[in-house]
Amino acid sequence: MEEHAQDHLRILGQLAREYEKKYQELQEAVKKAQPEMVPQMLRLRGDMTTDQFRAAQVVLLSKLALETDSQEADAHRAATALCRCFDEMRILFEILLEHFFKSRD
Repeated sequence: MEEHAQDHLRILGQLAREYEKKYQELQEAVKKAQPEMVPQMLRLRGDMTTDQFRAAQVVLLSKLALETDSQEADAHRAATALCRCFDEMRILFEILLEHFFKSRD
């Protein structure tokens, strides 16, 4: 059990480092881009991220659907919650992107 906790902490740490790196990379890319290209660049990156998420989502939910014990039911609920949160973040991204760039016109 202790080993699994350490694995989770390592994974969370790695995800945090990746988040920071991606944040910095995107911030730099936006700074260097021509202003009129930023909406298209952000939308493209958002679409690529969504495609990657949806592929992982299919695999995860397919594997969880095969399991039947109560711990797996908890994992299925947690995965479903993650998917809902991703969808909400995607909606927020789209609305903010549209609103921001419409207000600049």
